[in-house]
Amino acid sequence: MWVGTVDSGLNRLDPTTGTFTHYYHDPQDASSLSSNGIKSIYLDSDGMLWVGTIDAGLNRLDPASGEITRYMSNPNDPNAPSDASVHGMYEDRAGTFWVATENGFGVLDRATGRFTSRYVIAPDRSDTASLNAIDQFHEDSAGNLWLSTGGAGVLKFDRQQQQIVQYKNDPANPYSLRNNFISSFQEDPSGTLWVSTLGGGANRFSTRPPKFAHYRHEANNPNSVADNFILSIFEDQTGIVWIGNDRTLNRWDRRTDTWQVYRNDPDNPTSISNGSVTATQEDPDGTLWFGTFMGGLNRFDPQTGQFKAYRSDANDPHSLSDDIVRSLYRDSKGVLWVGGWNNGLSRFDRTTET
Repeated sequence: MWVGTVDSGLNRLDPTTGTFTHYYHDPQDASSLSSNGIKSIYLDSDGMLWVGTIDAGLNRLDPASGEITRYMSNPNDPNAPSDASVHGMYEDRAGTFWVATENGFGVLDRATGRFTSRYVIAPDRSDTASLNAIDQFHEDSAGNLWLSTGGAGVLKFDRQQQQIVQYKNDPANPYSLRNNFISSFQEDPSGTLWVSTLGGGANRFSTRPPKFAHYRHEANNPNSVADNFILSIFEDQTGIVWIGNDRTLNRWDRRTDTWQVYRNDPDNPTSISNGSVTATQEDPDGTLWFGTFMGGLNRFDPQTGQFKAYRSDANDPHSLSDDIVRSLYRDSKGVLWVGGWNNGLSRFDRTTET
């Protein structure tokens, strides 16, 4: 397991021994990481680890040998990354390797180490900085690439036609994207693309007009999403959609179009500890795990409708390391890993509940 940090380099955890191997930037060693500020991590199909940094380009790390190769940005070199801040990487189903930066995105030929394509969008527009600050990739079932931007909505990239289409909020169009700040993409089994926003609720994209259907909070409608600030979306194995808001968790049954809201109730110890759900995982038996902002980890039993919270306790070394949960990961052995915002990583043992 790999863990990147904001200012302390890259860490590799051996789950068997519980020991870490550390990778740091050394100004005197060109074969070390190019920076200690890690922005993104991606493991490709060849087993190579790609590390995007906040301020010093891209690194390739061979986990077997520990060898590191740097790919530094150079505005005068079309075969280099287009910016020093690398936001994310993605290998599509065809094996093409995409790199997103603060200034557009491009394709890296991993065999030659050269960028064969770079896309800087509309450099003459006033919103060019927001357009080109690509945060994440999503490849849909039709092979289109969707890119989230730093405040300029969503970009759809048709690789066959080499065309980019922007979808953003238009106040005059009620069927446009409701907010230009994107938190996540989610494609359901039917092929419908869901776009979560920070302030515009959940948006469902259609290939036919109208392009977007909106699921927003309605003050006098209890059968609507509780808040428009969407932190996460997760569809469980039964088809129920779980949406994390600011302080509320929403359960949406699409078949009946009914909503149920879960909030913390201080008088009910089986309520969710905090409804601000940032990450969700599901066990094969249907048990759901919710990582929250300031409420730690919550286990939800769909049969009983009850939650159990696991919180950080400074006096208990076996408690959760951080009540602000940034990510959840269920590995191939079923172990649940909990990424904290400030205080590292936790390995949760379901047997001992520690």
